[in-house]
Amino acid sequence: MYSDDLRIPPLPDEFDPLYARPPFAEPQPPKKSVAASVIFSMLIPGLGHLYLGLMRRGASYMVGLIVNIFLIALVENNGSGLAIEMPLTLLLSLCIPVMYFYCLFDSVHRARLLNNRRDPLYTLRELDRLPFPPPVLGAVLVLAGLLLMMTEAAPVLMNSILREYGGTIVALLLIGGGGLLLYRMK
Repeated sequence: MYSDDLRIPPLPDEFDPLYARPPFAEPQPPKKSVAASVIFSMLIPGLGHLYLGLMRRGASYMVGLIVNIFLIALVENNGSGLAIEMPLTLLLSLCIPVMYFYCLFDSVHRARLLNNRRDPLYTLRELDRLPFPPPVLGAVLVLAGLLLMMTEAAPVLMNSILREYGGTIVALLLIGGGGLLLYRMK
């Protein structure tokens, strides 16, 4: 079994030193199931991301859905008599399936990226980035709070402003948002 002069056990025939893993190599993280991620995301948006270990991303989707449902209830309960009640309720209601399917497809994409990552620089931290930077989320929350405060403080004034300029304001917001997206694509 041993060679007489070196006392080293012989190597197997299929041994190739180029493909041998050193004993000190870091173990690879276990693969995550894409199907399980999809099922969890179907149950509750963001749950698939939590399964993948992407805590910030999953929590942001959950909070976004809860805030959207809260805003729909708020508009329905407090918005009676406002000219923008029906369009705002419709817009917020349409955001739910968009968020749901975006979260579902993002969960599949992130699961595949986690399972196929080979580059050690492409870490879990890179995959767990928030979908929007915090300053954008903060600005949206401040604007929503100001709009709600103005609606509560002066409902007659706000109703007349929204009735006269509501369509123009929404059009300018859509144009500005689209322009910002086009600018960032460069």
